[in-house]
Amino acid sequence: MPSGTLTFVNERYADYLGLAKDDPLRLGVEVDVPWHTHIQLVLPDDREATLKVVGATCNRTGTAGQAAFRIRNSEGEYRWFLSRLEPLRASDGTLLYWIGINLEIDDRKRAEEALRRNRPAFPSESENVRHFPEADFWPGIISGLPVIQESGTADNPHNTGGHWQDAG
Repeated sequence: MPSGTLTFVNERYADYLGLAKDDPLRLGVEVDVPWHTHIQLVLPDDREATLKVVGATCNRTGTAGQAAFRIRNSEGEYRWFLSRLEPLRASDGTLLYWIGINLEIDDRKRAEEALRRNRPAFPSESENVRHFPEADFWPGIISGLPVIQESGTADNPHNTGGHWQDAG
């Protein structure tokens, strides 16, 4: 089974990582290194989960997988990526190598975090009810509701069909 070693990245990703112009990853040259050598680019907090998906799931079982993690760029900043790995197999089912894609999802992750931080804490139902003065609340609700006026049923010969009518 292929080792899962990273052997090629496109120009945009190589530039993001700050790889030299003659780096083997830019050229697709396979070098004899363990599959997890590129894990050093992943934020330390994300490494264990990333290793679990790639190592324990994909490499061991030969099945596709994905993980979201932060990768360091050439300036030392980390941005979120969603990485998806798919096995490429021969017609007999033999795993030939892996094809992967990294999609930058940093803006989405930051927006999700901002929403979580800024989400108002909704009071419980019992707290909501206590905030409404009951004497003023129900008459206002009821008087504002539309009603159906029924007329002309078998019991009421004046029915011309149901229609909405303002109760106010």
